[in-house]
Amino acid sequence: MTNPATGPLPERGGTSLSRSSDDMTVALLATTLDQLRQQTDLAALWPLVIDFLCQLSGVHLVWLATYQGADQSLQGQGGQTAVGTPNFLKQRFPATAGGLLDQVIMQKHPVSVPDLQAEPRAGEWCRVAKKLRIQGTVVYPIGAREDCLGLVLIGSNHWGEILRGQEQHLVAILLSGLTQEIYRLRASLPRSRATAAPQAIPAAAQLPLVSDLPPPLDPSPPPLDATLASQLLQEVSQTPTVTARIDALLQRVHQALQPAHTSLFTWQAETQDYVRRRTTADKPLPRENERKTVLISAQVIPAFCQTLRSGQVVAISDAHSLVSSQSPIPLLQLLKATAILAAPVILGEQLWGFLIADMPQSRIWSEAERQMLRVAAQFVALFAPVEMAESKLAQAEAARELASGLTQAICSDQDWQGVLRQACEQLVNHLQAQATLLVRHDPDTGTFTVVHQYPLPRGRAGLVKLAALSSLDWRNLSNKPDPEVINDLAQDLRLISWHQALLSLHCPAWLVISTQATGTPNHFLLIGRNTGSAWLESDLQSAQIIARQLGVLTQQWQLQQQTQQQQHLYQALQRGLVAIQKTQNLERLELASIQNLMELLQAPLVALITWQPGQTQGWIIVPPQVLPKFSIRANYEIDINRDPLIQAALEISQADASTFLNHPHPYPEVIQLGPTDLAPETREWLTGQEIGQVLAMALRTDPEYQPSGVIIVADRQDRSWPPAYFEALITLVNHLAYAHRSISLSNVLIEGWQRLEMLNWYKHRRIENLYRDLGGTYQQLYQGLTSHPPVAPSQLARTGQQFQSQLTSLVPLLQQEAWELKPTMGQQQESLGLSTLLRRSLERIESLVKQKQLWTQVHNPEMLSVTGDIAKIDLVLQELLLCAAQRSQAQGRIDIWCQAIDSQWLELSITDDGQIDPRLLIDLHHREHLDWLAPSTLDQPPGRHLRACFGIVAQLGATLDLYKLEDDRVLSRLILPLQVSA
Repeated sequence: MTNPATGPLPERGGTSLSRSSDDMTVALLATTLDQLRQQTDLAALWPLVIDFLCQLSGVHLVWLATYQGADQSLQGQGGQTAVGTPNFLKQRFPATAGGLLDQVIMQKHPVSVPDLQAEPRAGEWCRVAKKLRIQGTVVYPIGAREDCLGLVLIGSNHWGEILRGQEQHLVAILLSGLTQEIYRLRASLPRSRATAAPQAIPAAAQLPLVSDLPPPLDPSPPPLDATLASQLLQEVSQTPTVTARIDALLQRVHQALQPAHTSLFTWQAETQDYVRRRTTADKPLPRENERKTVLISAQVIPAFCQTLRSGQVVAISDAHSLVSSQSPIPLLQLLKATAILAAPVILGEQLWGFLIADMPQSRIWSEAERQMLRVAAQFVALFAPVEMAESKLAQAEAARELASGLTQAICSDQDWQGVLRQACEQLVNHLQAQATLLVRHDPDTGTFTVVHQYPLPRGRAGLVKLAALSSLDWRNLSNKPDPEVINDLAQDLRLISWHQALLSLHCPAWLVISTQATGTPNHFLLIGRNTGSAWLESDLQSAQIIARQLGVLTQQWQLQQQTQQQQHLYQALQRGLVAIQKTQNLERLELASIQNLMELLQAPLVALITWQPGQTQGWIIVPPQVLPKFSIRANYEIDINRDPLIQAALEISQADASTFLNHPHPYPEVIQLGPTDLAPETREWLTGQEIGQVLAMALRTDPEYQPSGVIIVADRQDRSWPPAYFEALITLVNHLAYAHRSISLSNVLIEGWQRLEMLNWYKHRRIENLYRDLGGTYQQLYQGLTSHPPVAPSQLARTGQQFQSQLTSLVPLLQQEAWELKPTMGQQQESLGLSTLLRRSLERIESLVKQKQLWTQVHNPEMLSVTGDIAKIDLVLQELLLCAAQRSQAQGRIDIWCQAIDSQWLELSITDDGQIDPRLLIDLHHREHLDWLAPSTLDQPPGRHLRACFGIVAQLGATLDLYKLEDDRVLSRLILPLQVSA
């Protein structure tokens, strides 16, 4: 006979045994059965069976495995595929409950599958089938009617049923013979070991696979000791606590009965279920953490419960042979048992629970075993009331310690998130939950912000917000002091807005508890479980106690947050007001104000749109650094009459206070718009992509006054603005409006005062010169009229013409410079020779020069002409020479240096050796930033005259400087425009 281990299975059509050769198949079967009977080792049976099955036509996969009842698995003993003998054929596969292999083991009937690749119950074999291209498959059980020893899997590359007619009968005969030989070898194994010589057995002669098989059927288990009950009570009584006594009792019963498991089911009134609280087994159960949640409803085993309630012991030896309606089939399926022995635990008239021993194989329960389990159940009934009392005390103590620890953490720890994390971690462990959420209700939007989540999901962000509830859900939740209990969220219509978010945490059961005992709640504690266990009354009490403690914590945290917010607003508002009060420069005021508003509101963008009174074009003032996602076109001119946002802010600022009495918005002076409300005209300059909402408020101190600008605040769409922020914004913007108007008005008044002061100096100097000139002309005229002999009439006419010319020079002054100096830009320019200009200025100070005996000299005079307003230039040069002469000491020196800088500008430098007040030099160079209310050297001559000269020179487009040189001389430097030759 060919061993299939030497090569792969033959393809269809190339087999050594065809379907037409029935006689040869029968002969091969007879030979195989005879060889099975001759074997003395279990390991030698498997190749013979595999070899026969490989000879069947169309077979491309054979796998033989023995069943391990202890851990519900299948140990592969070998097989064959079309590509050889892979190692996985000798691996261990789990017999998953409800799977294909488990069905064959439990039902002990062959199962045929048309396509193993598409069979979802095949588990790992589905992947194997895809790899080996196996489709049609049949699985046969190995074993007697009452016991399953293993199975055989036969597969083909073709779809549908692969064994028909006589082949099915031959396989059944083969497996029946295999079963008999397994029992024969297993029964002879103890005898052979007992009679064997005490010498080392070779490894090849040992039976390593005997442990892979389930223990043999033994209808007579070992007898119980008569004194076992008294010993049991004596041993149990030595344990310190009642809970430990019940555990020891189960352990001792398990040692005595030797079942697969010994369990205690107790009644749970909240769910009307029996819950397995304790179990004892030789090996740990798979999924150890799920043992505490194994439960069965009393409604599915009513006859079983009724029997136990009457005080009887229920003994089932073989579940497959039961036909009684009282058979607890769901319980057997839950325990995966074939034989069970159950005794009731009765407290008063109630079936408090039952003690049960189960076996995966058939077993005849003796009377002594029944009596033992009954006595143990009675012991449990004695211990149960005390154990329940101890359990409740322990739960109360645990809840008290949890609440006490949380209270101490609240009082001592300032890390609120750390306290919340500690509390939620303890709560999860105490209630055996999987998720906790602490949410805060926002009365403005109706949404719920997640304050804390424990534990955070791995690899992704936690929940940020929960959607707003329907009016019915919110009314029920806010008016209900007791916890909202939801055992299956997917099937519940309550809190429908939260279903998607809560189910994403894989928790179907939830508790929703208000953290406040009275009043409208603003915080809720959500606790979720991912198991099917219901919420007990003790769970609700513990959760409610912790929720109330967290309510104290959240209230303190909210108060602290409000205090921090108010402190931040107060400090930012104070800094903003101080910045407004400290500056008198309009540009610095505008820039400092928008930066303080950004800090105050914690907004990414604050801008100011401002304009001069009477203008229609506004310009944008933004801080130096703006986030790109909140950008704004800083160099963009805005038509304030066409922009809807600016017009809306201006219109609302012009409204009377009575208009706002019935306004729906609590702060109507602030325009608040969303991204869809912004007009295209506004989006042309407000270009940031993440700008989701905009606040706008006009700078207007009174509805009757003209506005000076509009403040723009931009932020994300989900930004919420508490009332305190609106109040701070309105306060700071109103102060900015007053400061903006005050500084603007002050600038207008100061500029007007300076212009009038310059006009007064200019007119005064012109009148002085005119008075001097007219005085000289009058003397000439008087002498001509009173002289003897009289002068000629022609000479008198020339004097009169000179008189008329001097008066005519005042006409432009009276007509064009009545209230302010005549602007030089756009006017016809005059020209005068440099030498004439210098000679005329020196003549006017000649008397002072002679009086002090000063030495004056003009250096580098050139044939150049000065252009511009000659009258003003003449007076400025005269004032500079007069100041130099006044501060010079007697017999001092005044030098005038003339130098053409280029073809357009001339430099006149006047140096003198006089003394000058250093403060005067400082005030002249910082005259635009002086405190006008403080005393200054510019309030009286010569500083007052020099300030007028500086202003007139700046108006002429020229340059005037006054310095003190290193050799203590004073330099007056005047740069004038030259006449450009044609």
